[in-house]
Amino acid sequence: LAARFVLTKPQLTLQYYPMLSERILDKGIGVRKRVIKILRDICIQQPGFPKLTEICIKLIRRINDEDGIRELIAKVFMDLWFSEGKDETPDGLIKRVVSITEAVAESPDQNCDWFKLLLNQYLKPGDENTTEKDEEQRLRITAQSKKMIDCLVDSVLKLENFGASSISNSSRLVSCLHTIYLFAEAVPNLVARHCTTLHPYLNMKCSQQMDYLVLFHVTKTLELVLPRMEHPSQEFLASVEEDMMTLIMRYGQLIVQACISCLGVIINTMTHNFKLAQDCFKKFFICLAQYRKQQTENPDEEGLATHKGVVVRSLFTVGLLCQHFEFDQGKASAGASKIASSIQSQVYDILMFYSKSSDEEIRHRALSGLGFFFIRYDRLMLREQSRTLYINILKGFDSPVKLKCQVLKNLQLHLLCDEKRLTKQNQQMRKDLKRDGITDLKTYGDDKSTVSGAVAQMLLDPMHHCFFHKLTQVRSAAVQVICLVLHQGLIHPISCIQYLIGICTDIDEVNRVKAEQTLIELDQKYPLFLHSQFFPGLRESFKLQTALFSTYPVRGFRNNPPISLLSHVYALIRNSKAHRHSQLVCMIKQFDDYKRTDINLLLYITDNLAHMSYLIVEEPLFVIHHVALLISTSGTTYLEQAKDAVYGRDIAETIQDEDEEEIEEIDQVEDLPRLTEVLVSCQSCTLLILLKKHLMTQYNLTDKKCHEFSPLEPTKIYDKQLTRHTNAAYDPSQVLSAIQQLTLDVDYESEEFEKSTLQYYKEFRDLMTQQDLSEFRCSDSGDENPDTSGVKYYERRKELPVRVRKERKPRG
Repeated sequence: LAARFVLTKPQLTLQYYPMLSERILDKGIGVRKRVIKILRDICIQQPGFPKLTEICIKLIRRINDEDGIRELIAKVFMDLWFSEGKDETPDGLIKRVVSITEAVAESPDQNCDWFKLLLNQYLKPGDENTTEKDEEQRLRITAQSKKMIDCLVDSVLKLENFGASSISNSSRLVSCLHTIYLFAEAVPNLVARHCTTLHPYLNMKCSQQMDYLVLFHVTKTLELVLPRMEHPSQEFLASVEEDMMTLIMRYGQLIVQACISCLGVIINTMTHNFKLAQDCFKKFFICLAQYRKQQTENPDEEGLATHKGVVVRSLFTVGLLCQHFEFDQGKASAGASKIASSIQSQVYDILMFYSKSSDEEIRHRALSGLGFFFIRYDRLMLREQSRTLYINILKGFDSPVKLKCQVLKNLQLHLLCDEKRLTKQNQQMRKDLKRDGITDLKTYGDDKSTVSGAVAQMLLDPMHHCFFHKLTQVRSAAVQVICLVLHQGLIHPISCIQYLIGICTDIDEVNRVKAEQTLIELDQKYPLFLHSQFFPGLRESFKLQTALFSTYPVRGFRNNPPISLLSHVYALIRNSKAHRHSQLVCMIKQFDDYKRTDINLLLYITDNLAHMSYLIVEEPLFVIHHVALLISTSGTTYLEQAKDAVYGRDIAETIQDEDEEEIEEIDQVEDLPRLTEVLVSCQSCTLLILLKKHLMTQYNLTDKKCHEFSPLEPTKIYDKQLTRHTNAAYDPSQVLSAIQQLTLDVDYESEEFEKSTLQYYKEFRDLMTQQDLSEFRCSDSGDENPDTSGVKYYERRKELPVRVRKERKPRG
C-alpha cells in the first residue's frame, strides 16, 4: 500500500523515503526484498529524485546478504543501467554514466566488488549451455558498455580541459578512471582502444592525494588492456616501460606496486625486455646487500638508521620484483646479463636478515617483501626459519600490531594469488581436454596446491590465536584468512567452526557478518559439524568477550533490545529439534558442577539462555523444565549442606525445610567457612532460579503451564508462535553482590560478615521455598482425589526442636 501510494504521488516520496529505506535492514527477507523493489521503482519512475545515489549505496551495502537478496540487487542495477529500452540519447547515456560513477565513488571503503560481480555476471562469454536469449542479452549489454566507456573517456578529457585542480573535479576524475578500470576488468577489449588516450596521465605530477589515485587507476587499467591492443608499436611500449621505471623510482608503495605489476605484464608477455627488470632489481638488491654488510661488521654504527628510507624502499621493491619476474639463471632471456644462479636463496637470506631488525618499520617492510617473494617461491614458506618467524609474530604477546597484520596480509595475498593461478590453470586444462580429448585428469596434478594446504595447516593455530586479539584490525585480518582457507578447502572445516562461532559475537559488525555467512555455507554442506561444535564455540565466544572487555562481569547479550550474542548461531541449529535440545541441555548441565565451571562462564551461559531468539512456546518451556529439574536436585543438596553449616549436623537433621523459619533467631553459625564455601557454590543454582523467573515473566508463562510441560509430549501442542511480553534484561545483581561479599570481602572474625552470610543463606532458603511452593501448588491443583489433597502445605507443622542458645565464643 505504501509503495503504491508513494509511486502514484511523487511529491510524497521524499516524506516517506526515510521510513521505507530503514526497512532495508529488517530481519525478514521478504520485507527487505519488497523494500528493494520499491526503491528500484522510485529510481526508474522518478529519475529526478534527489536521493538516487543514496538509494544505490543502500542497495550496495546489502549485496552480501542472502543469495535471493544478492540476485535481486544485481537485477535492480541491471534494470537501472543496462535494461533494454533505456534512453539511448546522449543525455540519457550521460545520466546513467553519472549514476554509475557516483555509486562507485560512494561505495564503502572504495570496495566495488559488487560492480565487478554485476559486470562479470552479464558480460562473461557464454559456454555450450548458454541459451540464445542470454547471448543476445550479453551482446546488447556489451554494446551499451562500449558506449558508456566512450562516454567515460570523453568525461575524463573534458575534466582535464576544465582543470582538475579543484577538489570536486579531481574527485570526479578519479571516479571516472576508477569506473573505466572496473569495465577493463570485465571487458578489457572495449577499453584497449583508449590506451593511447590514457597513457599521457602517467607523466602527470602528483601534488595531492587525488593525483596519486589517478596514477594508480591509469596504471592498473593499462596493465589489463595493453595485452589486448592490436599491434601496438614498439615505440609506444618502450615509452610505457620508461614511464613505469620513472614512477617506480619516484613514488610510494601504492604506485610502485601498481607499476611493477604492469611492467611484469608488458615484459613477460609483450616486449620480453628482461634486462630492464634485471637492472632495476640489481640496483635495489645491491643497496640492501651493502647495508647488511655494514650492519654485520659494525653493529653499533648508525648507517642503517641514516639510510632507513632507502632500505625500506629497497625491501619492498625487491620483493615485488621477485614476485613478477624470474631472475634465476636460465629463466631469463639468453641475452640478458647473468646474476647469481642462487638468486632466490640470496634474496630470502637478506629479507630474513632485515625481518629481525630492531627497527619496527624495517621489519614491517621486510615482512611485506617476504610476502611478495613467497608468492613465486612458496616452498620456502615451509622452511623452519620462515615458520618460526611467522608463528612468533602471530602468537607473540608483545609483537607489534602492524607486524601481525602484515603476516596475515601475506597469507591472504598468497592464497588469493594461488587461487587466481589455479583458475587460469583449470581454464587452460579445459581447453586442452576439449582439444585433445583427454579424459584422465590425474595427469593434471598440481604441486603448489599442496604447499598452500601445508602452510594453512602449519599456521592454523597461530591464526586462531589472533581471533582473540583486542584490536579489531588484527581479528579482521585473521577472519579474512580463515574464511579464504575454508573457501579453498585447504583444511577440515570442523577445526575452525568453534572459532567462527566465537567471532559471531564480535563487537565489529563486519567480522560478525563474515563469520555468520561462512557458518551458513558450512552448515549447508556439513550440517552435523555446527551442532557438534556449538558448545565449544560458546566457550570460544566467552574467551573473546573476556579479551575484549576488562570490566566485570562479562555479559552474554547486546542491548536495545536485549538479544543473545549467540542468537544467530542458535537460529542455525533451531530447525532440528534433537540438536536444539541437546545443545540447550548441554548448556544447562554446566551448572551441575560449579567447581569445574567458572561462575563468570555460568553467568555468560545464563545471559544467552535468557535472551535467545526463541520462536515457539516449546523452546523456553524446555529450558525451564530442565532448569527446574536441576534446581530440585542441586538446590536441595546445597540447602542441606548450608543447613549443616548453620545449625550443626545433629540439629539440622531434625529440622524440616518448611519449619525452619519458625526456629528462634540464629545468633551464631556453627561452621562459618563451610557456610561461605557452600553459599558461593550455590550461586550457580541461584542463577538458574532467576533465569526461570525471567523466562516466565518474559513470555508470560504460568507455573501450571511449566509444570504440565513434558519434552516427551507431541511437539505440535507447543508449536504455537511465541510472543515476548517484556524487553527487560536478565538481572543477576543478587548473585553478583553475593559473590563480591563472599569471595572478596571475607573476614571470618567479623560479626558483620557473619550476619551478611546468614542473610545470603536466608535469601537462598527463601528462593528454594518459593520453588517448592510453586511445584506443590501445581501438583496439588492437579490432584482430583480430595482425600490426598488434604492439608495445605503451609499448615503442615511438626514439633520444632528446641535449640539451646550458646554463649558466643570467639573464633580462634
